[in-house]
Amino acid sequence: MLRRLGHEANDALDEFLELALGYERKAPASLQGFVAWLRAADTEVKRDMEISRDEVRVMTVHGAKGLEASVVFLVDTTTSPSDTQRLRLIHLPQGNAAPNAPGVVVWAGKKAEDPPAVADARKAMLGDTEDEYRRLLYVAMTRAADRLIVGG
Repeated sequence: MLRRLGHEANDALDEFLELALGYERKAPASLQGFVAWLRAADTEVKRDMEISRDEVRVMTVHGAKGLEASVVFLVDTTTSPSDTQRLRLIHLPQGNAAPNAPGVVVWAGKKAEDPPAVADARKAMLGDTEDEYRRLLYVAMTRAADRLIVGG
C-alpha cells in the first residue's frame, strides 16, 4: 500500500491502525460498529509539512492553508471560478420557512428565462462563488515566502 500511496501516507495509516486497535479493545469487534465509530470520531492526523525536503509538493489551495513555501506556482489562474454559465441547481431562499427547514432547490433553464426569484437566487449564488474564489486566491497568494509565480 505504501508503494502506491507514497511515504506521506505513513502517518495516516499508523493513525488508522491505532484507531482500529483502540476500538477493538473497547468494543465488540464489528466492521459496521467500527465504521460508525470512526465516522463519529473527530480524528485529525497532524503532519509537519514544514520539514525541509528536497521535493515538489503539488496541492490544492485547501491543502496548503497554514503552510508556506519559498516558491509557489499558481497555475490555471485564468479559468472561471466555476462553471457559472451552466449553473442549473438554484437554491431559493427560505422566505418565511422555519429556521432549520430545508430550502427549495429548482432546476433552472436558460438564464434569460429565469423568473425574478430564480434570477435573484442565481445572482446571489454567483456572488458567493466569486467571494469564495477570491478568498482562496488570497490564501494561495500568501503561501509564498520568496517568490510567487502566477500562470494562466
